[in-house]
Amino acid sequence: MAKKKKTPTQKAYQVAGHTAMYYLLSKGLAMKYAPVGKDGMLVPIETISRDMNSRIWDEITTNLGSIVTSAQLLMAGHAAEYHYLMTLDNLPKKPSKYQGSLMSRAFLSLDGYLEEYAGHSADPSEVTKHARKWGKEVYAYIEEEFEAYWEQIDALAAQLEQTESMSMSDAFEILEKPTQ
Repeated sequence: MAKKKKTPTQKAYQVAGHTAMYYLLSKGLAMKYAPVGKDGMLVPIETISRDMNSRIWDEITTNLGSIVTSAQLLMAGHAAEYHYLMTLDNLPKKPSKYQGSLMSRAFLSLDGYLEEYAGHSADPSEVTKHARKWGKEVYAYIEEEFEAYWEQIDALAAQLEQTESMSMSDAFEILEKPTQ
């Protein structure tokens, strides 16, 4: 089965979600899963683009002291895209909240993290079960954190769809605008 190509709007929302979580993490506003010493936690980004591959967001988190924060950044792109899709009236099929390449990579990293710390004697199916449960908790946290930012995420996605790229400082300005 061929993978369905994302629309420019879906891509824009995905990048807006990644960017919003990057903003919240870098400003210290979403710290539940961030490491204690967060200095140098995120690789600086000068520019974002609508077509920014999600693997780039994966690479941005290579210096993180927390695999959970990395998973959180990946899930944020999915969360914003999912939120957008749920606003559409003409969806042929409701997308899954926990499926997709971003979610798979996030769950896989959480699974690997738990497996590493559980030891060799741990039952892999139990580790995976706990990773999925934890991943769903992380995802719920993202949705909770985004609750106050949906208008700004919508505005950022619209700007990205139109201009295709922008500076991170301009993106932060959009995310910092008060809601109407």
